[in-house]
Amino acid sequence: MKNANFPILIVVLVLIAVLAQFTRHPQENAQVAARQDMEKCLALLWGQDGQQVELTPAGERVDVRAAVFMPAGGSPRRERWNRPFLSFVALRHSGLVVRNLEVVDGRSQRPVSSLTDRGLLAERISAGGSTVYDEDKLCELTQRQLSSALSQSLGPLQSLVLVDAQASSARRDGEHYGSPPSDGLAMRALRVAPYSFSLDICVVVNRQIPADVWKDFRDRHVGKVQKIRVLVLPQP
Repeated sequence: MKNANFPILIVVLVLIAVLAQFTRHPQENAQVAARQDMEKCLALLWGQDGQQVELTPAGERVDVRAAVFMPAGGSPRRERWNRPFLSFVALRHSGLVVRNLEVVDGRSQRPVSSLTDRGLLAERISAGGSTVYDEDKLCELTQRQLSSALSQSLGPLQSLVLVDAQASSARRDGEHYGSPPSDGLAMRALRVAPYSFSLDICVVVNRQIPADVWKDFRDRHVGKVQKIRVLVLPQP
């Protein structure tokens, strides 16, 4: 009798295993799609192939570890673009909730630091409460102001603004690099600074920005002297 029931037990165990695999597939497929999307988007951001992203389930959330290959000679501020960028890409995948996000340099495996906590300082500068300025504060303030302005045009969670800046030792005298007067947010931020700054702005969006919307945004908030790039992410 025991021998007669053994094949039935084997069949039952196999069915249970198959059912378990079937129920896990939707979640696993979603995580594979998110991983591939993150790698593809990182390759577009940095112009470098071979990006590596790992997603590890942690209950109902996931831990993300990204080994990012970036162009040599980039500033620490530009390296810190990776964390908000990956968080923005993760929002494209419904049901994906990131618990921990770790970013390392793909070549050296060196940890890439997170964004600096400049919120309070940026708010003080925006309110005119501080005359002390450096590149980090300028980038934080510009990013906040441009993100707010762009969200009003495109809607919330549809765009991401990334900013880098470089300063020269020359004292600012009049408008930035002889440009015409401008009331743009980025230009106002530059005029607060006591030194000459060059901004490098990357606007990340999920879909192409209408030409009239982009022209209005740039004319009103950026001005003509800043280096600005629009990165349209592919459909996930």
